[in-house]
Amino acid sequence: MKVFLKTGILSILFILLNSYTCWPRTQELDTIQLKLKWKHQFQFAGYYAAIEKGYYKNQGLFVEIIEAKPDDEPISCVLNGNAQYGIASSDILLAKNSGFPVVLLANIFQHSPHIFLSLKKDGNDNIHDLAGKTIMLEKQTAELLAYLKMEQIPSENITFTNHTFSPQSLINHEADAMSAYSTDEPFLLIESGKKFNIFNPRSSGIDFYGDNLFTTEDEIENHPQRVKAFLEASLKGWDYALKNENKVIDIILENYSLRHSRSHLEYEAQQTKRLIMPNVIEIGYVNKDRWRRIGEIYAELGMLPPEFVVDGLIYERNPKPDGTKTLISYAIFFGITLIISFVALRFYTLSRKLKEESKNSQRKEILISNLEARYRNLAENAPFPIIITSSEDSRILYINPRACEMFEISSHFAKQIDISTLYDQPEKRNRLIEELNKHGFIKNTEFKLKTASGKMFWSLISSNLITFDDKPALFSAIMDIDEQKQLEEKITLANKDKDQLFSIIAHDLRGPVGTLDSLLELLVNDEENIPKEEQQEILYRLKETSKTTYELLENLLMWSLSQKNEILFRPEKNNICNIIQSNLLLFKESARIKKINLSNSCTNQLTAEFDKDMINLVVRNLLNNAIKYTKEDGEISITSKVENMHLHVEVKDSGIGLSQEKREKLFKIDANSISTKGTKGEQGSGLGLYLCSDFIKKHKGQIKVESTLGKGSCFCFQIPIKQV
Repeated sequence: MKVFLKTGILSILFILLNSYTCWPRTQELDTIQLKLKWKHQFQFAGYYAAIEKGYYKNQGLFVEIIEAKPDDEPISCVLNGNAQYGIASSDILLAKNSGFPVVLLANIFQHSPHIFLSLKKDGNDNIHDLAGKTIMLEKQTAELLAYLKMEQIPSENITFTNHTFSPQSLINHEADAMSAYSTDEPFLLIESGKKFNIFNPRSSGIDFYGDNLFTTEDEIENHPQRVKAFLEASLKGWDYALKNENKVIDIILENYSLRHSRSHLEYEAQQTKRLIMPNVIEIGYVNKDRWRRIGEIYAELGMLPPEFVVDGLIYERNPKPDGTKTLISYAIFFGITLIISFVALRFYTLSRKLKEESKNSQRKEILISNLEARYRNLAENAPFPIIITSSEDSRILYINPRACEMFEISSHFAKQIDISTLYDQPEKRNRLIEELNKHGFIKNTEFKLKTASGKMFWSLISSNLITFDDKPALFSAIMDIDEQKQLEEKITLANKDKDQLFSIIAHDLRGPVGTLDSLLELLVNDEENIPKEEQQEILYRLKETSKTTYELLENLLMWSLSQKNEILFRPEKNNICNIIQSNLLLFKESARIKKINLSNSCTNQLTAEFDKDMINLVVRNLLNNAIKYTKEDGEISITSKVENMHLHVEVKDSGIGLSQEKREKLFKIDANSISTKGTKGEQGSGLGLYLCSDFIKKHKGQIKVESTLGKGSCFCFQIPIKQV
């Protein structure tokens, strides 16, 4: 027995020693190629670091990094055999479902950097303003097309043009918008001093991965160890690059490219960190459920079939061993076990209880580990912000990616601050703690919060008291309701306008209708006793009252249509002089009766793009008001000109003028600003001037007034001569 045991042990030692001596002492480097998505910049810092620090070399690899050209597609390049590895967008899922044998190794960017950029102009801060515009769109941007579809902006309404890969095309007005990387092109616009809009697919729920490291099924099948070695060295390189960004920037400038300045690369590094989130989540982390959700979004938008597949897309870093090899291993193990079992048999009975306890302990550890992984996955990928804070000192103990985005803060920095600093009024958090201590939870309570950069926003917070790391803590889920609060304010303002409008209607209709009733009753009952001159005066007053009432009803109708957006805005090339002349003829008789001199300096060559009906109403209201508030023998002049690409029209009178208080309320619906009457007792509501202001705003113009009590007023509006 003893001889047999010794012989077995010596045999095992001999096999192990022989295996060791057969190992190669030297190894030639295996040359492989990595195809980039774009030109050399900090976007690929991890791969440069892996070369510089020798991480690839230590794995027996010599990696050649191939820069991309504008028309290159990394997926096609790798499939054609020009490289073994590449970097792709979320388009890799579309390629997989088209039958191409691509395999995802790692998600470097946890959030995609793909965005739309446009220069900021008046009223173009919404993604829907891109409808009907010209957009430069690069390849590999399926998620941006998905963004447009999600926002229901038909691609046939957009003119897509070749990408110049420079924001200068926006500045030169060669395009209205461009696809871009949030880590790159915005810097050039900031540097040029241009204000710009960023339209991010994440605002529509399209939260995709970015810069995905991939290879082919053939590479994994034929070179499994090389794939594993390349992936481990690449992720190690990224870890170094994100912790030593200045050193890697030096490497880029010295060995790869001077295309970007140091400040540009520093900006890119800062933005890249925000997308990779190394302090929040493991670099390269792949969530299969999130890829399945990406596929669902593509399918909902008709870019993938409903039966799309995710299986086979994601690389298994720890694959199950080959069955045959496993069987052989089990056979060897079984043989060794038989030898050892002779020795271990005597101790079996004594160790049985210890083994059972060990197994139970392992099961508990596995269960706890699985639960921790599950809850971490739930928290990390929750569609709403989550923060866990200490109940003792208000320190942030945990913050998920959504909360980092909301507060514009990194997880590492967040854990160094007091949560109260993110409240607009920190003392309100104390009241929150009091409620929690009293009830154990709070639900949907409004608080005004602020980001790390100081931007204020309203939120709904629901909180529970929990135990975290064996300490009392506060679990809070946060919802951004800033848009809802703004909508509430708009509704409140609209209701205020409605109430004031009702006051105007009650005041301005009651007066004229009462006057009409009194005058008609006087004519009907005392017609024979009223002198002819007084009858003429009564008829004149009837006419003016009827005219005033008609004007009010007409303005009221226009206001109603404007509020319901039922007035179509149709700017066309028109001559402003024709509109002014027609309105002068309309009010010629009214001016003659009051002996008012009308003068007009407009020439027949003054044209601009505007909605004829709207501008006609503006001129008519301004001229009517000027006559109404100008005394007999007064002067009214109308001047017009084109200056700085704007049409200017001015109506100036020598009337009664306006006080400062009246001027501040002129272009608003205000029940307190309806008392001023004309020089002949004419009624005025101010609704006409509100309409004027509304119509001029639709033309992206301005209307203003200068006035002095007792000396007259000057109303002036200006609109661009070309509506964009």
